[in-house]
Amino acid sequence: MTPRSFFLLALRIIAVLLIRDLIISITDVLAAVWSTFELVPSRGLLLLFFSLIKAVLILALGYWLIFKTEKIIDSFGLDQGFKESHIQFNLGMKSILRICLVTTGAIILVYEIPQMAGLAYDNWVFRSYAGRVVELGPFNWSPMITSGIRIILALLIIGERKRIIDFLVKENKNDPFRPENSSDLRSR
Repeated sequence: MTPRSFFLLALRIIAVLLIRDLIISITDVLAAVWSTFELVPSRGLLLLFFSLIKAVLILALGYWLIFKTEKIIDSFGLDQGFKESHIQFNLGMKSILRICLVTTGAIILVYEIPQMAGLAYDNWVFRSYAGRVVELGPFNWSPMITSGIRIILALLIIGERKRIIDFLVKENKNDPFRPENSSDLRSR
């Protein structure tokens, strides 16, 4: 692996990790749209505006890290100044991305499953006390819905990691580091 291919991989891993933040920011936008109708409209629109700015910034950064990685490496000269022309790793790009996707999905699940359980408990408490002590308004379902969407998206990331990896990594038949093209692997 050359320093250039190492930085290609590292920047794409960072982009994959941004998927978690993108999912959270998109569900925040959905929650802001939902709350625009429940809150004072000006306050809801301000929340929606900032949620949209956050989502667009994360989306733009992810786009640059996935599709414009070569330009980033060239602009900052990330592959310059290395003494070695090759960096030796025993894992391929697809294996590292697979680990990264599973880790990203697991991190989302670790955060969101307890969140969803807490919200379900809050809903149960709300329903059991509704009308007994004071008259409460309707239960706010938007946090529970957004948490459910995040859990579904995390499961999709884990389940569809092969398609995501195929989308992120384009096969190069002439790559000298592919197992069938490497003379080191044939001699073993």
